Amino acid sequence: MNRRTAFLFLAGSISALFCRFTVRDVAYVDLGDGSFELYGFVADPRDTELDGRLERLSTAVLLDSNIDARWFDPDGELPREAAASLRDLQIQQFPTAVLARPDGELLEIDLTAGADAFELAGERLTALVDSPVRRRFRSLAVETYCMVLLVTGGDAVRDGAARTTVEAAFGRLRDIWDQMPKDVGRPPELVEVTEPGNEHVLLWSLDIETERDGEPAVAVLFGRGRRIGPVLEGAAITETALFGILNAAGQSCECELDRSWMRGPRIPLRWGKALKARAVERLGFDPENPRVKSEISALLARGPSAVAGSDPLREGLTIEEMLMAYSEEAAVETEDGAPAKAAPNAGERDAPAPASTAPPPSRPVWPRVAGALGAAFLASLVAGAFVIGRKRRA
Repeated sequence: MNRRTAFLFLAGSISALFCRFTVRDVAYVDLGDGSFELYGFVADPRDTELDGRLERLSTAVLLDSNIDARWFDPDGELPREAAASLRDLQIQQFPTAVLARPDGELLEIDLTAGADAFELAGERLTALVDSPVRRRFRSLAVETYCMVLLVTGGDAVRDGAARTTVEAAFGRLRDIWDQMPKDVGRPPELVEVTEPGNEHVLLWSLDIETERDGEPAVAVLFGRGRRIGPVLEGAAITETALFGILNAAGQSCECELDRSWMRGPRIPLRWGKALKARAVERLGFDPENPRVKSEISALLARGPSAVAGSDPLREGLTIEEMLMAYSEEAAVETEDGAPAKAAPNAGERDAPAPASTAPPPSRPVWPRVAGALGAAFLASLVAGAFVIGRKRRA
């Protein structure tokens, strides 16, 4: 082992103890898991060139977005997924298009409502990647910690209570703002959707119903349009639950957070060159770099992760129980080494939330530094002993 090899071994021992990314950092990396598929179907004898025109139009409109479009003749040979979308939605009229979420859910985009299918397609394809809320999100995405989306339910009392809960969770986050592992930008911002029907595609992508029954819904978006945590609806909107999600977004990737939270669904969104450049400047690394993608993919492969396709909320768990579950995986101890006492349940908004229901706080820096130095010293001893042994044998 020469000096160069020993140095690389030593550097690897140190870097293995640190994670330079936070959960929020991970949300800016496109891991190829958030792409939507658009299947277009054209069968219009009045315009034999319509398919080519629509294909060129979709390429231009969907540029720099996470939607991949393909156009087909519905009477021709179709890929299995495209054929299944026609069958599942029982589509009989053309031209039309179907947007498929990564989880397989389908949304029909009707192109037969107007006299000019090409003009109508321009409007509806644009609506797939652009809306007032998404324009607001793009303006906040890089410099702001996250965006909390409040979809009002039409009941003034319940909507007001949800709004108060969000502000209370923001207040608790401000109390720990300086304890975040790294700079996370401006505080989160609340954006309300008061007319859910105007954000149909956005809400569909988040699995939020546009037809509300009086219950509001809350979702947290960050990074490159990724959702963290589950959608909170009605009674599930508590200060403890929302604070837990907000706190998790800023934690180190070393935390015991369920890795599926770091790979939440993404919204259909344009993410152009200007946003990419702002992200590189703000984050201090390039989310498009293949090495960064490889490193983060490896991080996501480690640690706790829910079964693919499972939804703990729909299985009867509250978000407080979900947060408690992974908090208990981290050995939380008091200063004298004894296990910390379990905190009481806290479902009420006005009651103090127990620390154990929130994601584990980031570990202090100095213990990690001391650990790294210790590992470095041990590695140098091992490397030195090996080199001396080789020289003696020589």
